[in-house]
Amino acid sequence: MVTTAAASPIHLISMKQNINEEIKKIKHMMGLNEEGNLGVFDNFPPELLEFMEDNYSHMYMHNYDWNEMSNYFRDRGEEFREWRDNKEADEFVKNEAKIITAIRTDLIILKRRKIAKLKLKAYEELLIPLLGYHITGEALTKFQEDVIMDPNATPASIQRGFEEARNIIDQYGNVDQRKIEKSTIFPGGEVNYPTFERFVEENPKYMSTFKTWQSLLNEYEKQDMKDLNGFRIYEGHYKKLRSLYDFLTSNKKEQI
Repeated sequence: MVTTAAASPIHLISMKQNINEEIKKIKHMMGLNEEGNLGVFDNFPPELLEFMEDNYSHMYMHNYDWNEMSNYFRDRGEEFREWRDNKEADEFVKNEAKIITAIRTDLIILKRRKIAKLKLKAYEELLIPLLGYHITGEALTKFQEDVIMDPNATPASIQRGFEEARNIIDQYGNVDQRKIEKSTIFPGGEVNYPTFERFVEENPKYMSTFKTWQSLLNEYEKQDMKDLNGFRIYEGHYKKLRSLYDFLTSNKKEQI
């Protein structure tokens, strides 16, 4: 017959403490802390908290019907603000893992986008000295820039605009400066798809070169078209975004 010694009171107390600690951790991860989550933003570096609010607030702020709650707390502004602050803290804790995942996804997209852009530019830097004006677009004028940048532009309106750009003398006999000043947005000298394509049709031996460039261009456009989770994230935000990710993940590890 196998007998087991009864657990000592100290051992039972230790087990209970360990269980309670595990329960607290689970509650914290679920946003169910008994002491509340209001202080969850206190240790955030101010610039990272502002950056997160600007770009990922849709994942934890305003997750409620503003009109309904404003009506509920009618004439009790202080109570509403206290409820709102607690609500946003709770929502952040509950959705922190999703926010981290969203930021990690954005970091990956930005990194792949940058790599694709660098590969495309590096290849173009080899092509332009070799093929020059045969594959590059000519510089546009500010007038032509206006024609292209018109939000309501159509192929027909662009064609009419470019034909009009040739008439540099206006109806008063003066030179239209916008028709002779060079565009800063379209300075020319960059590889131009239609120009390159026409050149290859006339010089088939460069077809493989064109296909390689086309493949790199397609990859860059594919990465550039991917939607980001952050509202206002762009390539220049990578360093700050990485700092936010590192901060959130280090905090997450401390909670486990």
